[in-house]
Amino acid sequence: MASRGSDEVLISRALLDALPDGILAVDSEGVIRLASGELAKLSGYTAEELLGRSVETLIPSRYHPGHTEHRAAYRMAGHPTRTMGGGLKIVLLAKDGTEIPVDIGLRPLETPEGTLVVGAVRDARERVAREGELRESQERFELLINGVRDYALYRLDPEGRVASWNSGAERIKGYRAEEVIGRSFGIFFIDEEVQAGRPVEILRRAAETGHFEEQGWRVRKGGARFWADVAITALHDETGKLRGFAKVTRDITEFKRGQDRLQALLEIGQKILAGEPAETLLATVCRRAREIADAAIATISMPAGDGANLAVQVADGARADLLRGMLMPLAGSLAGEAIRTGRSVNVADPAGDPRSHGPAIHGAGFGPTLVVPLKAGGLVFGALAVAKQPGESAFGPEQQQVVELFAAQASVAVEYTRVRAELGRLAILEDRERIGRELHDGVIQSLFGVGMSLQATAFTAGQPEVADRIEKAVTEIDNAIRDLRNYIFGLRPGLLADRQLDQAIRRLADDVAEESGLTVVADLDPNLAARLSPIAGDVVQLVREALSNAARHAGPGTCRVTLAEADGWAVLEIADDGRGFDGGAVAGHGQGLPNLRERAAALKGSMELESAPGRGTTVRIRLPL
Repeated sequence: MASRGSDEVLISRALLDALPDGILAVDSEGVIRLASGELAKLSGYTAEELLGRSVETLIPSRYHPGHTEHRAAYRMAGHPTRTMGGGLKIVLLAKDGTEIPVDIGLRPLETPEGTLVVGAVRDARERVAREGELRESQERFELLINGVRDYALYRLDPEGRVASWNSGAERIKGYRAEEVIGRSFGIFFIDEEVQAGRPVEILRRAAETGHFEEQGWRVRKGGARFWADVAITALHDETGKLRGFAKVTRDITEFKRGQDRLQALLEIGQKILAGEPAETLLATVCRRAREIADAAIATISMPAGDGANLAVQVADGARADLLRGMLMPLAGSLAGEAIRTGRSVNVADPAGDPRSHGPAIHGAGFGPTLVVPLKAGGLVFGALAVAKQPGESAFGPEQQQVVELFAAQASVAVEYTRVRAELGRLAILEDRERIGRELHDGVIQSLFGVGMSLQATAFTAGQPEVADRIEKAVTEIDNAIRDLRNYIFGLRPGLLADRQLDQAIRRLADDVAEESGLTVVADLDPNLAARLSPIAGDVVQLVREALSNAARHAGPGTCRVTLAEADGWAVLEIADDGRGFDGGAVAGHGQGLPNLRERAAALKGSMELESAPGRGTTVRIRLPL
C-alpha cells in the first residue's frame, strides 16, 4: 500500500511538473508549501529551495509592503478566484535578480492543514513584448494622424457619430475632441442641407458604394463657412458588417475663390469682347465683386451732372432698388473720398465715420464698407463700393485686393467701350470725308462744268428768252453747288481732318469773326481738348450753334470761347457782352437754345444759361470726362 501511495505522489508530481505554467501553493502566512518544476525553471530556484520560503522571495523588494497588504486583503475577501492576468502588472524576481513580467491566476485550495492559495504563474515576457510593439505602433499611428494639420482625419460610427478626431480636424473645424466625439457629423453641414437630409444621404451612398467624394460648403464651430473637399470610405469587418466610416476633409476655400475669380474675370472679358454696353459690363462687375468679396451689397457711383453730387448708377444685392439712383454729396461720402483721393477707402464701421453719407449707410444697412476708385485713362470716373452686413468682420487686405482687381476690370470695360465708340466715330468721319471728297471732286465739278457750258450757250443764243432761261438754269446750278458745299461743310464739322479740336475751334472762331464782324477770343486748354477728341465733332457743333446765336441775336462787340476742366468735368463756355435777354420772356421761341440743350444731353452733359437785359449772355455746357 505504501508503494502505491508513493507511486501516486510521483505521478502527481510528474503531472504538476508537466504543466506549462509554474504552480506554487502558499499558506496563510505567505510561506511556499508547493512549487512545480516549471516555476523552478522560471525563477532559477530549485523546487526544494523554494519550499518554506516566503512568497515575497519571488517579488522585488520595492513591492513587498504592498504585496503583504494585498495578501491580507485577499484573505479577508474570502480568497476569491482571480483569473490569469487580472489586468495587473506583476513582476517575478528570479534568483539571479532578473525581473520577469508574469501573469498569475489564483484559486483557494482547502486542505486538512488549512486553506492554501494556489497560484498559476505564466511567463508574460512575450505578451508584454507584443503589447509594447502594439502600443508603439498605435503611438506612431496617432503621431502620424495628429501630425497631419492640413486634413481633418476622423472616424464615424455606423450612425454617423464622431468616434475619433485628429489635430487637423480641430484646426479646420474648430472643435476640440471632447466637444465633438459622440455628436452627429451633421453639425458640419449648413442648415439647408441638414433640413434636406443631406448628411444621411451621403452616408447611405458611402455604405452602398464603399466610397463617396464631393466638394461643397461646410461649417466650422461658430458658423463660419468654408469650401471643403470631402472623401468618405465605408469600413467593414471580415464578415462584411459595417463598422463605421473613415472621413477626410480638406479646406480648399482659397482654391475655390481663385477659381471663382478666374471665372468672373473670364465672364467680364468675354462680355467686353462681345461688345456689351457699358451699363451691362458695369452691372456684371458690380455683381461679381459682391459675390467674390462675400459682401451683401455692391454699388457703382459716378458724378452727377451738377458736379457736386454722386449718383448710384449700378447696385446689386440687398436693397439694390433702394440704392439705385440715390444721390450723395461728393464732399460728404466714402465714394466721394475715394474719387477725390484716387485711393481705396476701407472702413470697419461706416456708421461712426464722419465721411459716410447717412441715408446710404443707415437706410441701406451698410456694415463694414470698402470703396475702390474707378480709373480710366489716368482719371477717376467713379467708385465701386462693397459692403457687408452690420456686425460682420471688416474687409481684409486680400479682399481689398480682389475688389481692386474688379475695379480695374470696370475701368477696362469703360475704356474699351470708349475706344470702340471712338473707332465707330472715326469710321463715320471717314465715311463723311469720303462722301465729301466724292461730292466735291465729282458732283460739284460736273455741275460746275455743266454751268460753264450753259453760260457759253447763253452767249450764242440768238433769242433773249432762251438766254434768260439758260441764265436762270445756271443760277439754279450755282445754288445747288452752294448747297452741296454747305452739306460738305456739315460733313466736316470744324474741318476736323487733323483731329485737333482746339485748332478746329480757333479756326471756327476766326471764320465767325470774319463773317460777323465780332471779336471772338478762344481760350482753350489743349490737353483737355485732346481728351475730348472722341466727341470733337459734337463739341464743334455746340460752339458753332452758340456763336451763331450770339452773332444773330446778341449784337455783341466781343465773344469769348473757353474750355477748361472743373470738378472732373469739361466746361465749355461761350460768353458775349451783348444786349442779353430775359430768359422767361424768350422761352419757347427759336431753336438755338433747345438744340444746345439736346446736344449736351445726348453727350450725357448739361447746359446752363446766364443772361439778363443789358448784361450779356453766357452759355455754359458741362461734358463728362
